[in-house]
Amino acid sequence: ARRERRVTARAAPPPVVSVNAGPPLSLQLALTPDLGCFRGHFPDCAILPGVAQLDWAVRLGARYLGTSCDVAEISALKFSRVVRPGGCITLILEPTAQGLAFRYRSGEVDCSSGRIACAR
Repeated sequence: ARRERRVTARAAPPPVVSVNAGPPLSLQLALTPDLGCFRGHFPDCAILPGVAQLDWAVRLGARYLGTSCDVAEISALKFSRVVRPGGCITLILEPTAQGLAFRYRSGEVDCSSGRIACAR
């Protein structure tokens, strides 16, 4: 029987190493290799799935900014650099009139960004 490997997007967000209340809010996240989102994506060369990045932005936005919402729309979405396990990544969150804007950075390099609109 064939066994399927599934990526779990709803895995818990990574540990928050530090918080800078800003504005904008800046969270330093530890990308430990044992995070559930890395299992099976990809077996020989793990990368952080885009769906996990979106999920974390929504969930951490709710936790730290109170922007809890059902996602209505995602716009201006850009994945510009692959994110691998190990080390830390910075998540920058800013509330907007429609929901929130997010950006993931590794050092001074943007890895991904976008805007998330909430259903009203």
